[in-house]
Order: sequence, then C-alpha cells, then structure tokens
Amino acid sequence: MIKIIKKLFELFYGYTLYLFSFVVPRNSKKIVVGSHTPFNDNSKYFFLLSQEYLPEYKIIWITQSEEVEERINNLGLRVYRKNSLKGLFHSLTAKFYIYSFHLIDINFWTSGGSVKFNLWHGIPLKDIAFAIKNGPSAKLYNERSIFSRIIRPHVFVRPNFMLTTSDEMNDYFSKAFRITKNQCLHYGMPKCDILSWSKSQVKEFIHTYESDEMLKLVTNLTTYEKVFIYMPTWREKVDFLDEARFDFVQLNKIMQEKNRIFIFKLHPFSKLKNIKLDKVNTYSNLLVLDADMDVYPILPFTDCLISDYSSIYYDYLLLKNKEIYLYPYDYDEYVLKSRDLAFNYKTSMPGLHIKNFEHLLNLLRYEKSSFSKEQVIIRDHTFQEERGKSVEQLCQFIEEMK
Repeated sequence: MIKIIKKLFELFYGYTLYLFSFVVPRNSKKIVVGSHTPFNDNSKYFFLLSQEYLPEYKIIWITQSEEVEERINNLGLRVYRKNSLKGLFHSLTAKFYIYSFHLIDINFWTSGGSVKFNLWHGIPLKDIAFAIKNGPSAKLYNERSIFSRIIRPHVFVRPNFMLTTSDEMNDYFSKAFRITKNQCLHYGMPKCDILSWSKSQVKEFIHTYESDEMLKLVTNLTTYEKVFIYMPTWREKVDFLDEARFDFVQLNKIMQEKNRIFIFKLHPFSKLKNIKLDKVNTYSNLLVLDADMDVYPILPFTDCLISDYSSIYYDYLLLKNKEIYLYPYDYDEYVLKSRDLAFNYKTSMPGLHIKNFEHLLNLLRYEKSSFSKEQVIIRDHTFQEERGKSVEQLCQFIEEMK
C-alpha cells in the first residue's frame, strides 16, 4: 500500500511537472546528459569528449548517484543530482537531452519541448524496443496498454534523433523506435571512438578520467604475452558459468605455461557477480573485473575476445590485430527457444564458434587464429561511418541546430 501511495504521488507530481516543462524557455547552449548505468556507455563518452568540441555550451551530467556526483565534481565538470533544485532547473531549461536508453536516464518529467538524442548502447543482435514480440519486455512496449502508457510514459516518447552505424542499422532502429530513417544519424557510437586511438592516447584518457587502479591494470597487462577477455551476454541464470563448464584449474595452468592472462568481465546486470567469482582471483593468471567497470579503455590492451551473443563482438572488430572466439554453449536454449533475434546469429556473427569448454581449452593451448575475412566484411558492413569521430560529428550537428 505504501508503494502504491508513493507511486500515485510520483505520477501526480510528475505529470504536473511534465506539463510545466513544455512552457519553460530552453537554453540552446545547454545540454543535459545521463545514462541508465551510473556513469558509463555512449552517454559517458559524449559527455567527456564533447567538452572539447562545444566549449561555449553548458554540458551537465544528471545523476541519482552520490558517488557519480563526487567523481564528476572531482574532474571539474558539471554534475547535479536528478531531483535537486539545480538538477531540476537545468533539466527544465536545457534544449538538448542526450541519453543511452530512455528519458529516465535523465528525467522524463522535465523533458517536454527538448530535443532528444537517443545514443542507445550497442549493435542489437537481440530484438529491442518495439521490435520485441515475446517475453516480459514485449508487455513493456505494448502500445495498446493504457496502464503502461500511464505508469511508464517514457517508453512511448519517440526520440528526435538516434545514432546509428550503417544503412542496415538505420532500417532496424527506425522500426524499433518508430522514427523515420532521416532521424537516424549515421555517426557511429561515442564509446567506440576510443577504439580508434593509439594506446598512448588511451592511457592519457585513463590518466585524466579513470582511476589509478585502471591505469595500473592496463600497465600490468602489457607484461603478459597475450591477454584474453571473456565477456558473455547477460543471462538471468545465476549458475551459467557452471553450465559453461569452466575448469579454472586447467584454464589457469594453460595461462601460466605461456605467460598469459584470462580476464572475466561479466555484464553489469549479471546476478553472478559477487557470488561465485571471488575464488577465481585466487588463481595466478585469472582475473575478474568488477562487473560495473567501464571496459572500453581496457579493450585496446587485450588480444582476444571470447563472447557469445553480446554486441561487444561488433565493437571489438574495430580494434586492429585482435582475435575473437565465440562460445555459444547454450545456443539451442538461448537462441532457438528463448530469444527473438534481430538478425541471423551465425551469419551476423561469423567466426570460430566453440562447442564446449574442452574445445576452448584446446584453442587457448594451440593458438589457432580466429579473425576471418567474413568478420572483416561484417565490420565494414556494420560500421560504415568515419570511425573515431562519432562525438565530433554529433557536436557539429548540435551546433548547426542553433
């Protein structure tokens, strides 16, 4: 009952504020930015890199996290809490909203009359938004549900613009978010800009914006002959590593033999974090990264990605002289039974598909190269824009809208 009362109060307050937000004058040189993760994803990279391209603009991060507020303040950049007076004021008066999931990344109730840019957070293999036809999310995006429209109005607001990477992505995103192809900006993803930089540039970025721990990590990775990173997609199951049959003893032994390291980086929403992986860090050549850590500054210092159905596959293709293994151990269950895919898995994610953990161990032991001509074709088909200039191009577009 208390939750219901709180929700009713929020809706009454929210809809009143939302109507008010349409009549408040908006500053054409003010941008508010937010993310569904505390300080990560495409929004983070737009926020940090746009400071150089738009020096005359007020670019403000809106957050609900005290920790993020402190971190950005320490960088000397603008940040305010979502429901603070300053946070509400700037959200009501900013002309531009930049986010990577939905308007609640910033504040839906203050967004009336703003120009909205949805950066999203990756190349979709699984159906997203209004393209979803089955499962719990299909109910969320049910346009016929009056209840959903009242309780979750942010879901049904169409962005003014979306960032995409290719003509094919234009087609898909326009359908998934019910916008025209002209509203799809062919600029690429801000978080992938960093993948075009030299390692020295990436280290400078880490030194400026990231933690000392991350700088120590990437410096340490250079002492190994080869660095593997395992990044599986999100699964609801807590025991999915058991299903994948990981043998940490054998894995560590192979890594030790040739001075290599195997990194585990799970999805931020994974239920497995902090449950079964603590013991992995006790092995000399195995390492578990915090699931909430921003992995993009670390990727250039790795040599081989191991994944399954994650969109990280496409981003990793942008790095030069890297390898990719795909380990879809639960293909029959995950792909054939439980998820609707936006594209054909085997043709959209070509490469070396690993059947079981023993197969993976053999590949790690005998170093079979995995980067194929088909992957080059997929990379060039998926990323047709000028690489490394996503933020620069988006900033130019914003300036031209004055």
